[in-house]
Amino acid sequence: MPFLDADESWNLYCKVFGKTEFLLLFEQIGRDIVKKCKGLPLAITIVASLLSKTKEDEEKWKNVAKSIMGDSSDACSRILYLSYNQLPHHLKACFLYFGIFKEDYEISVKELVRLWAAEGFLSTVKHVDLEKVAMDCLQDLVDRSLVIVSKHSYNGEMKRIKIHDLLRDLCLREARLEKFLNVDGVKKHCRWVSHTPRSLHNKDECFHKPHSFHLFHLYYVEHLFSHMKLLRVLDMRNGVLDVRNGIWDGVIDLHVFANFIHLRFLALSIYRPSDIKFLEHWNNMQTFIVSGSDVILYSFEPSGIWKMPLLRNICIGRICLLETPSVVYRNLENISWLDIMLCTKDLFTMIPNLKTLGVDGGYNNNSLDCFYNFVHLEQLEKLSIKRWAGVKLVMCSIPLATSLPNLKKLSFLESNLQWHELSAISMLPNLEVLKLIDACRGPKWETSEGGFYRLKRLVIEETNLRCWNAVGEDFPMLECLEISECYWLKEIPSGFADITTLALIQLSKCSDSLVASAKWIQEEQNNNYGNDALLVRFENIKTYGKWFEEEEISDE
Repeated sequence: MPFLDADESWNLYCKVFGKTEFLLLFEQIGRDIVKKCKGLPLAITIVASLLSKTKEDEEKWKNVAKSIMGDSSDACSRILYLSYNQLPHHLKACFLYFGIFKEDYEISVKELVRLWAAEGFLSTVKHVDLEKVAMDCLQDLVDRSLVIVSKHSYNGEMKRIKIHDLLRDLCLREARLEKFLNVDGVKKHCRWVSHTPRSLHNKDECFHKPHSFHLFHLYYVEHLFSHMKLLRVLDMRNGVLDVRNGIWDGVIDLHVFANFIHLRFLALSIYRPSDIKFLEHWNNMQTFIVSGSDVILYSFEPSGIWKMPLLRNICIGRICLLETPSVVYRNLENISWLDIMLCTKDLFTMIPNLKTLGVDGGYNNNSLDCFYNFVHLEQLEKLSIKRWAGVKLVMCSIPLATSLPNLKKLSFLESNLQWHELSAISMLPNLEVLKLIDACRGPKWETSEGGFYRLKRLVIEETNLRCWNAVGEDFPMLECLEISECYWLKEIPSGFADITTLALIQLSKCSDSLVASAKWIQEEQNNNYGNDALLVRFENIKTYGKWFEEEEISDE
């Protein structure tokens, strides 16, 4: 962003502050401070955010002004530090933690919340959801302009965030001074460790009882584990588990981590077919992730998952065997990928607070038993099903409206659904997001009468769909339509021109005729309803010519 002139600087200050009229005294102080920012947008934004949270008291405002006066070349640094220094104690730790991430790295809000919880930053109040506490903390940092929201979800919630380079430098500087953070081999004993492979070689002296270890590239790390007995967080998803005593014959023995009795967050990536032979218990574990499509958990012993009473999130490539716990586990909120044969009434009644579930059908001749058993998950909000095949959803006699009353997000991936089966899904009363990724087969989708009354976001990817018939009433609340890798589809149903809530059509790897139909809908919305806010975005669009145009559409 270029430097701003005096008027632009003051306008930005007022915009961030949230008002344009001030008492004369406070306007003059504000203008003096803005002038000192020398047109730098970041400095103006942060100082406006800071003052907006400061009581209109002459002495307090003058103290802020006094703190940044002096050499103008250092004014920005002083503003950044002042904003950091005025953070409450618990927010300082949350802010400094951004230093563990690489420069320009987009951070998943979901993962950040889990990491903050594992580090113990979030003071828990009885009966208050931990995620809500985390989101309040993050929102406070956003309001102070210390964190940038880089991506929102369909409903406006924060999905990904990042931090400005100058603020990351502040994080690194302050975290090192506080002996919190060790990045790339600085020879200091610190609580958090974030490393790349070039810094790990012969750096054993850098690791002395850290609480958090993040590895961002591939490397052999077993020689470091003896220094890490106090670990709370071990995140190696961007590295690879290659411990010589931990992998053999495609089997992972987690005994290599057995000494980490304080561990709360463990995340690994495995890039070869592997079975998890044994799962050592950790009484403090909250989040357990082993990513990799060929990673399988066989848990024969009750001393496995169910010996972790604080476990909230578990994600493994595929969970094929899992005993039903003998007691109710109320903390568990997220689990994937669960073999469809494990979706039983006995299991679901023991995990009643589950909010997110991933099910793997394995392309087997699936039965509908799991859909009957979902009724026991009254809190379920997000459901992902992959590799579904076999019995048709339309044959399900239990109304999905009663079995999944709170479901907001449903995803089908790599499945063999027929388009007409979506009529069963349309009965879900609170469904807001539907993702169909390589999930539906057949050239024609005739949206059934009744439609998706609450749906806000529809994602269709990797299909051979050629003809889609629908009217606006089928999707009356739709806000976002995303279509990708649907090379045969020529047009979006013209009825979408009557969906006044529609705000975004996003196309990728589709035909130019599909783009033309999206632009027509955009024009019709503007002409008929005055909706000039509808955006049409597209990328990787190609002209496919007559070969596509002359293909016959079959109803089979």
